[in-house]
Amino acid sequence: MRLPTELVGSNMTELFDEMGLRSAAGPSPGEWTLRENVSTRKWSGRRLAEARELAAPWLREAKFDLLRPPPQDLNEPAVTSDEVLEELSEISRRLQALHNIAPLLYRSQITVVTATDAELETVAAQQYQLLKNATFSDSQPIFPNLTATWVSIDHCVYARYRLPAILLRFEQDPDLVRRISNGTARAGSEEQFFASNQAIAGVGLLNDTYLGPLLACAAPDIWAVHAQRLGNTVIYTLGRSISGVDRMPAEPLQLLPRQAPVEFRDRVEPTEPRAWADALSWWTTKLDQMLAYLSDPATFKDLDGYYLPYHHQNWMLNAEEFFNRTSSAAMAWRDTYSGQISTYTALDIVAEGFLGSDMSALCNPKRASKALEALQNSIPSLAQQVLLPRARGAVEALHKIADGFFIQKSQRSDTVDIVHEDGKIEHLNIGSAVSALMRGRRNATHGFGGKRDKAARAARILAHHDGTLPTNLQFLPYLYLLEVLNEPEKSRRRIVAQSQNFDRN
Repeated sequence: MRLPTELVGSNMTELFDEMGLRSAAGPSPGEWTLRENVSTRKWSGRRLAEARELAAPWLREAKFDLLRPPPQDLNEPAVTSDEVLEELSEISRRLQALHNIAPLLYRSQITVVTATDAELETVAAQQYQLLKNATFSDSQPIFPNLTATWVSIDHCVYARYRLPAILLRFEQDPDLVRRISNGTARAGSEEQFFASNQAIAGVGLLNDTYLGPLLACAAPDIWAVHAQRLGNTVIYTLGRSISGVDRMPAEPLQLLPRQAPVEFRDRVEPTEPRAWADALSWWTTKLDQMLAYLSDPATFKDLDGYYLPYHHQNWMLNAEEFFNRTSSAAMAWRDTYSGQISTYTALDIVAEGFLGSDMSALCNPKRASKALEALQNSIPSLAQQVLLPRARGAVEALHKIADGFFIQKSQRSDTVDIVHEDGKIEHLNIGSAVSALMRGRRNATHGFGGKRDKAARAARILAHHDGTLPTNLQFLPYLYLLEVLNEPEKSRRRIVAQSQNFDRN
């Protein structure tokens, strides 16, 4: 890594130690050699993302004493205690007035989120008991198989995610280096020192972006409620899935024009309550492996071994966008159109970024079926019962799209035959036709009317189809997110190869 030579003599070792990296001064002034401290992680069992069970029916006793996240108390918190009490009072009113489970879950969520550091262990345990013993009119507990899990992200990941911003500021503002070296730069006088993309790169570590697709994997039902702390989350797994939507509009905004779903999804119902916890454990393990290569600066080095901060930042953005778009597609139940838009853009980013493909290729039923089969052969059986139903539904949705090729059906043909402007006929098998259709629908989000040679095929395949897209198609990005998570080494090698071919100019 090259740093400005004006910073020679600065205590960079301390910064690199905080990042969990081994460092050594290089042969030239301002150069540093960095390595992931893998040996330390293996020796200590330290993980970048980890899930710890705090309470569960299969544990002999609760372990809330394990809950030791980093401190988050502020001298001037964003939400005052009076505002919290006012919100809790409104929750109590709604619990009494409505036979609705949302206020019950929200109460536990907000209570844990706003607890002080000193209160957290006690509050988390109390909310676990309240949810486990919660009943409605029939006096039977709603969540008898409730579990509590603490998911934590190691602080060194946050430090590593700031590394690109530091080098970008140095390059884009050379005067800052001069002011640091002569002692005239003061943090208090700078509104933001290293703020490059701080609102979009790395923020997902703080707002549970990387847990979003998991928690939405049964949508429109839900199976867990999360209470987000500073880079750490307490998750109450309900032990069952419950409806996440109400058949009646909950807000006036939902009365405005929109494309509502025309079909319902089967409920995700594992054979054993422990399946929910197993799914969370699998996801966290795979997230740990993903963060290992995404946060390691050595992943983003050119052919000469020098760090590429812009490339690193780009991939941080890629990952957060992919997770966010996948979550948005899954949760867009009341507005299927916005869900489709999120689906197309999520497929773009996973195809071109993570899988080195084209989004239309990922829409071929054979390709999707192959991805699903690999997951079925890899993910533990109980975890599969939570993680794969919607992914399986996405594969089935691709097959159902074929039913919309009405011309082909009327002709009783085995192929979809596109007549081009010059009269030539292109015979597409069903899988290729579905891929081409999805490319056409994706292109429609940008609008047609461009160069005819680029739009011709897409426009003509649309003429063969009735336009119906199953709602489960919105989980196709989720299927490929599972594939990316399941094969971390494959993704790492792709990024490394891309970095080594990176043109600095």
